[in-house]
Amino acid sequence: MRLAKDHRSLKVNDSLTLGGIPPETFEYRLSTARATRLASILLFLLAAVIIISSAMALWQHVRPHTNCIGIGATIAACGQL
Repeated sequence: MRLAKDHRSLKVNDSLTLGGIPPETFEYRLSTARATRLASILLFLLAAVIIISSAMALWQHVRPHTNCIGIGATIAACGQL
């Protein structure tokens, strides 16, 4: 990823460029407390997904499948730490 010098566009890769980024975007700051709280909530949700998935698998006698919600929550929580 590369931000343009004029801060108006973000080049993700050769085929994807995000344009029209408003200047207010760069004024927003995420505090450490808020980031920690967000990571904690996401990890709590991940634990809930694992518990529910495991309980359903035990109850129905099936092997649980990969869960996109759990994968997304894991990636988001790890990105906040």
